[in-house]
Amino acid sequence: MRDGFWLLLFSKFARLSRIYAPMPLRLGCVGMLFVGITRAVYSQPPELSSQMALPEPSGRFPVGRVNFDWIDESRIDPLSPQAGTKRELTVWIWYPASTNRTSTPSDYIPAYWRAALAKRQPPDANKVWRDPSFVHCHSFDNVEIAKAQSTWPVVLMKPGVGSPALDYTTLCEDLASHGYIVVASDSPYNTYLVVHKDGRAVGVNSAALPRGTNATRILEIWSADNRFLLDRLTALNKHDPDNRFEGRLDMTKVGVMGHSFGGATAAEFCHEDSRCKAGIDLEGQPFGEVINTGINRPFMFLLADHLAIRSAEDQQIVDKIKSIYEHSAPGRQYVTLRDSGHFNFSDKCLLFVGPIPRRSDTIGNIDTRRGLTVAAACVTTFFDVHLKGAEASSIDRLFSKYTELVVGPDDHK
Repeated sequence: MRDGFWLLLFSKFARLSRIYAPMPLRLGCVGMLFVGITRAVYSQPPELSSQMALPEPSGRFPVGRVNFDWIDESRIDPLSPQAGTKRELTVWIWYPASTNRTSTPSDYIPAYWRAALAKRQPPDANKVWRDPSFVHCHSFDNVEIAKAQSTWPVVLMKPGVGSPALDYTTLCEDLASHGYIVVASDSPYNTYLVVHKDGRAVGVNSAALPRGTNATRILEIWSADNRFLLDRLTALNKHDPDNRFEGRLDMTKVGVMGHSFGGATAAEFCHEDSRCKAGIDLEGQPFGEVINTGINRPFMFLLADHLAIRSAEDQQIVDKIKSIYEHSAPGRQYVTLRDSGHFNFSDKCLLFVGPIPRRSDTIGNIDTRRGLTVAAACVTTFFDVHLKGAEASSIDRLFSKYTELVVGPDDHK
């Protein structure tokens, strides 16, 4: 990929494989992925200019996308190397839209992001990743919100460490196409690179990585990000200068989800904040008080297929999730996506060029598009039941339809 985003990310974060969880439920096993891919792919011919479209959303609504730079004036960013810096989030919103023939398709990664990333690319980056300018998503820029109903439920999305929010475009577009306003935020100093509209590029701060006891501190910062987003969305619902979202957000129906460390954030946030009505942890090791007390609202763990518990530390991670599950409210779900790996829940699994290592901490043996389709169906169905009032039996039908799903912490053979 010409911009070399993820290759550079992995090379900078190669040591993270020692920081995060062992094989089950890694928060960001980028180091091992980087090593495996470089060995497998550097000898392969690059596919620099091949066009590729992300999986098409399965819902009935076209999808709009806008983004904002929002500053939390009430918080000094403790991760910034510059004292006194206010916490500033790059926010992406996907939503059910009204489009026409003149609507402008969104770039998968906007040009100003690609330009900033290109300045940091290492040699031979294009031998591993597709050029994002040839990857096509299904959103449209700055279009009107759909008028099919007066308000729409809201779902917050938090990526994993190092990952930009746009890396989850497939899941976010699909959920929006089913009638949700999906709000994802990048995490400055934890994301490899965050690029603001004015061209400012915020790089990773290695001192801010969630290693050891620092993980709990980062978890609180990310949870505070979600609190800020809900506060800002509430204000936007009252007054939107662009007259797009004003009065259109149903802030009584809020879901929270995340992948990897973002999934851990979703669990802790839904434990703490009553505004979360339902949540989903996609393949994230939990931290915080939630481990001991559980979650008193519907919550789903959607996990990769970790067939073997290979160490005492691995078992401790599984035990943490089981503890939350066992102490949580009715509506809880523990689901494994058979033959999947840690990165089968993001677009990353689609963007590799050439053969890739197949293992549970990277990409599993499941067809990558099929895996994202099944994951998206789980996300939408769970939120349909718990935010829109769909019949609970629709979850059972989901499990019957997709044989790749294994239900329950003790049923995975």
